[in-house]
Amino acid sequence: MMYKVCFTNPFGIYGIKSKTVQGKTVNVINISIKVWLNIADS
Repeated sequence: MMYKVCFTNPFGIYGIKSKTVQGKTVNVINISIKVWLNIADS
């Protein structure tokens, strides 16, 4: 449950930014995955 909440939080915030800037879509997704991995490790 914890990982799901954290994953949805960054994904939602970053998702809006990725839509605004298509060129930075890859960068945004990479950051989201990194954040989720960090939390999952904890």
